[in-house]
Amino acid sequence: MNMSNVDVDNWMHASDDERTNAIQSWNINSGEGEEIVNRVATLFKGECVYKVLETKALPEDNKWIIEAFSEADDFEVLTKRENIEFLGFHIKFKHIDDY
Repeated sequence: MNMSNVDVDNWMHASDDERTNAIQSWNINSGEGEEIVNRVATLFKGECVYKVLETKALPEDNKWIIEAFSEADDFEVLTKRENIEFLGFHIKFKHIDDY
């Protein structure tokens, strides 16, 4: 699968290796991959079993991550979850007050 001009539907059906290769090839500084990560962040917000109120995609260490913001009750549980990924992107949980 050619991942250079991929849409979110193809992204969801890509293998982990295909997504990893695409992420590593993106020039984050020029915004490559931003549309995909924003769409994935929206999907994560809707599909997460915890109440995620907002999501935000941002670059970190030359790759895209998703920040997921939740209320106090869920946040206490989520802070212990450090290695969560969704469709190839690392998720960082934060309290909604930090949004």
